[in-house]
Formats: sequence, C-alpha cells, structure tokens
Amino acid sequence: MFTATHIFEPEPPYDFEASASFAVYGRDRYAADSLVDGVFSRALEVGGKTVALSVRSVGEVERPRIEVRLEGDRLSSEYESKVVEVATRLVGAQNSLTEFYDSVEDDDPMAEFTDRFRGLGIAQSASPFEGLVLSILGQQISNEVARVLRDLLVDTLGNVVSVNGVDYRTFPSPAAIADAGIDDLRDMKLSARKAEYISDIAESIASGSLDLDALADMLDESIVEELVSLRGVGPWTAHWLLIRAFDRPDGFPGGDLAIQRSLGALYNGGKRLTENEAVELSARWRPYRSYLVTYMFAAARQGLIQGSRAAGP
Repeated sequence: MFTATHIFEPEPPYDFEASASFAVYGRDRYAADSLVDGVFSRALEVGGKTVALSVRSVGEVERPRIEVRLEGDRLSSEYESKVVEVATRLVGAQNSLTEFYDSVEDDDPMAEFTDRFRGLGIAQSASPFEGLVLSILGQQISNEVARVLRDLLVDTLGNVVSVNGVDYRTFPSPAAIADAGIDDLRDMKLSARKAEYISDIAESIASGSLDLDALADMLDESIVEELVSLRGVGPWTAHWLLIRAFDRPDGFPGGDLAIQRSLGALYNGGKRLTENEAVELSARWRPYRSYLVTYMFAAARQGLIQGSRAAGP
C-alpha cells in the first residue's frame, strides 16, 4: 500500500484546531470530512485512484506546521502534490491572514474576534462541485436537517476506503449522483426541487457540458454570474462558493439572515440590517469580506454575538 507523509508550514499565525473545527462545524463529521482526536481526515478520488488523507498539527499557532499523511493507491508525483494541496485547503492553511488583520481598526468590534480567533483560516471544500452540492443541500432548512441530508448522500453514494481498520469516506462523484437519479435522491430525504437541481448539475458535469473547475480562472463577478445561471443557484449560494470553494477573499452573501443579524447586533444597535444595508456596510472591509463573514460566524457559533444563529451553507 502506498504511504507518504508531507510537512507543510502555513504562514503564521495559523490555528489548525480552530480551522479544522470550523470546517466540520464543531462536530466530529461534516459530510465526507471528519475530525477526531485532533486529526482531520477523509478520502479523495483523483486520477482514477483513491487515497485516504489525514492532517494533524505538529506545530503551534505562531510557528505552524501540519503533517499530511496519504495512504491508499499509489499516486504519481503530480497527483500526490495535488492531494497535498487539497489537504491544506481543506483545513484552511493555504493563505496568509496578515493583511486582513492589519485592515481591522482597533476600535472595530471585529477586532475582538480577530484576537479571539487568531489563526483561523478559511477551510475550503475539496472541489467546487462538492461545495455546490453541499450548499444546495443547506438551502432554507435547519442545520440539523442539512447535516442529515449531507451524511445520507455521502453514506449512500460515496465510497468507503478502509486503511488499517479506519474508514475514510469519499464525496460522491458527479457520475455517481447522475447515475442515482432523482428518485434515489428523493429516497435520501431530499426535496423534489433539490433532487432535481443536484441531479441536473451532476449530469451536466458528468457529460462534460459543465466545468465548474474552469470558473476558478474567472473574476468574482463572472463566477457569480455563471453560477446563478444554474437551476437552484442564487446569489446566496454563489457568494458562499466564492468563500468556501473558490478561495476568494471578498465573498459576501449579503442576503444571509445570520449575517444581517450579526452586523445589526454589532453595528446597528441590535436591529437587523436589510440586505442592501448589509452590503453597503460591508464595503468598509473590502477586499477581505470573506474573512469578515468567517470570523463573524465563528463568533456567532460560540454565542458571542447576541441574536445571531449563524451556521453557514
């Protein structure tokens, strides 16, 4: 069995525990991702091969080092490098936080959260397709229901890779979801509309008529425009994908009620902002609004922003 270990040194500060925990919503599992005993793990399919990856911290916040371990099918050096890159993105270790921190004024309420969550990186989905499906599943339902749907989809259509007695999950491929069809997706408790949206997108990707990965070369506005042209994808989902799938620093889903409540609690005397007001206020944090959103959600999840019930896509 192929085994490889890589050491990656993120730019400090970087807090692996906070970033990996945020990626799985503070639980031990989020869809195909898991975080158990300080080890983040999952399986990936790349180049027709399947590999289990695990990531753990072997450093400190101000001197960060993470260990990426790969086990499974033997990979070419090209694919091995690709998997390591994906692993660093999955735990939000890919970018510098310095410029965002420098942009936050000392008297800005956000300064409390940048201090409290110092080193929190923005974890990414393994692919734009995975991020899009997970976002659609989370539309207009509670976090608990969304979690059940995500787990069912992965458990039913994903593959399980067993390494040394440990099971690692893959996220189902577009072909697997397309082959399942709408009826099977409905059996996984998806609504008729969500089953149709996800099936259509999966079929388009599997047939080659849609290439979400190619959007990564576009400007933010063009990515949003392309995404909202898909059935079931609105500005909310598109901007979340800018943040969590395309690694853009300035995504802002202004229509998110939790964001409107959080900004209202912090900057408007507790009164929720409208979408337009939220977008207008957010201009002060350009071009780092993805970080603004992430740190507000981290604070809201810990009950630090009164009246907000932030969760994310």
